[in-house]
Order: sequence, then structure tokens, then C-alpha cells
Amino acid sequence: MTDRPCLDLARAVVAALLLLSVCWSWGQSLRDVRWESAAADVSQEAVLHIELTPGQGDPWCGLRVDFGNGTGRDIRVGDKGAADLQLRITYRYPMAGLYTVRVMPQRLIRGLNSVSGCG
Repeated sequence: MTDRPCLDLARAVVAALLLLSVCWSWGQSLRDVRWESAAADVSQEAVLHIELTPGQGDPWCGLRVDFGNGTGRDIRVGDKGAADLQLRITYRYPMAGLYTVRVMPQRLIRGLNSVSGCG
């Protein structure tokens, strides 16, 4: 008799623990989201400030900014180090209106540059 099934089980347990450790280490977390001004003309760029806290483990994470009019932007946070903790996003709305903007974690699949969503 061989110990092959035990060896396979041990490898599976180690792989599962490594996967869990990756899932438990998180990137940056959202701290604050605010507009630079309460309103903007159609001819002006609206400026959104996103502040994040530093994370543990992986320094990169992904965000999705939904501008409330059917358009959005995916952002890979962490490429610029600590500078990415203070993001400044500009957007020009094509027509006047009231919009609900959402900033949410987003997993970004980009080959070796893939990231999980920010906290």
C-alpha cells in the first residue's frame, strides 16, 4: 500500500489554505467619496474625489464608478502606490439632469494584471 491518497489530500489542504489566505488579504478600502462641488454645468467637468485606506496583502484592487447615466469607468487602484489612495476622477455629463453616482468594488480581469475588488 502507498500513501498516495494521503499525499494528494495534504496537497489539496495546502492549496485550499493558500487560496483562503489570498482571499483574506485585502487591498484598499473605501473611506470617502465626495463631489468637489454640488453641481456642474454641462460644459464643465464634474470632479469626484475617492479616498481609500491602505490595505493588507495585495496592494492592488479594482473599483467601478457608475456615473448614473449608463456610463462607467473601471479603475485599477495601486499602480501609483500611495498616490492611488487619493483618486480624482473627472467626468463631463453630456446633458443636464440629476444623477446617482455609485462607487463599488469590482473584480477586474486583465490577465496577469487582474485584481479583486477593493474593500
